[in-house]
Amino acid sequence: MAGKKKCNEKVLPQVVIKIEAEYPALEPLLLNSPSALLPLVSRPFLSCLLELLSRVGVKQVFLWGSPSSVTLIIRALRSQSFSGIKLRPFYYPDIPSNEPVSVFRSDVFYDFSVQKLMFDCQENGKNKIHYFEAKAVFYQANNKDACFDVLHNKPSIQSWSREMITLGQVYLLDSPKVFFELSMRLLNNKLTHFSVDYFQQGNQLVKGINVAVKKSSLNQRMAYLGDNTSIHSSSQLRGDVVLCQDVLVDKNTTIEDSIIFPNTYLGRNLMIKKAIVLNNKVLFLDQDELIDFSDNAMISPLRKKTRRTVFWI
Repeated sequence: MAGKKKCNEKVLPQVVIKIEAEYPALEPLLLNSPSALLPLVSRPFLSCLLELLSRVGVKQVFLWGSPSSVTLIIRALRSQSFSGIKLRPFYYPDIPSNEPVSVFRSDVFYDFSVQKLMFDCQENGKNKIHYFEAKAVFYQANNKDACFDVLHNKPSIQSWSREMITLGQVYLLDSPKVFFELSMRLLNNKLTHFSVDYFQQGNQLVKGINVAVKKSSLNQRMAYLGDNTSIHSSSQLRGDVVLCQDVLVDKNTTIEDSIIFPNTYLGRNLMIKKAIVLNNKVLFLDQDELIDFSDNAMISPLRKKTRRTVFWI
């Protein structure tokens, strides 16, 4: 016979993640997938929130959004391990009206323990948190009478306790620059609740499996090399660099302070600096310029049958 819960024991609310509409500035990065699946160094963006929820004992999460986006996300994350979290599409009858619900957003990166936040939403008084639809989500008190809307960078009329969320713990994913900054913070272990997984070689290199790279190519501050990545010995990594899985870098190419998306071929004699490379496109962040390469010998998506082929020694 199962033991009875104590009358003062708090029960976790049901969790709904609202799959937000995409920001126009993010469109060059999406490749027909929602921003929730953008590769944040070694993992999909939304998987970080799911990990936080699993740490506090959440076993089921409802995804609320367009059927196509929800289906894509569930299929993509089905093979991920989040301590038994089950992802389901959300329909209004799924949750009784009298049951507590915590609503999170798919376009926000949360870098804190969510347990207090989930429990506070059930209470009355200054700690009650309303984070539903497109309203501001988290607040930080900056004096006794005023609070600050962290997500929208403006004063808030709400009254929240001083011990709530501090600046730097939430990131609104509304532009490539925010995505780039967040990726680099994760790469350099500057986030509080997350670090890059996989095998770490020394203090400046984190890599997956089947990675082919010579020491002569490693002149970077910090680098992540995903599974099945190959770099020609005459090419160079500099600054902070993220190469996701299945990336091939050909001769005499330099990659500096950049992110290379999965399944990408970089040709010869290229200089990639402060950029995000995906498919056959390069987004240069400093110039806010997107260049489409029609020459597949320069930059192109990898075909499946050519992945994990090392063309050099």
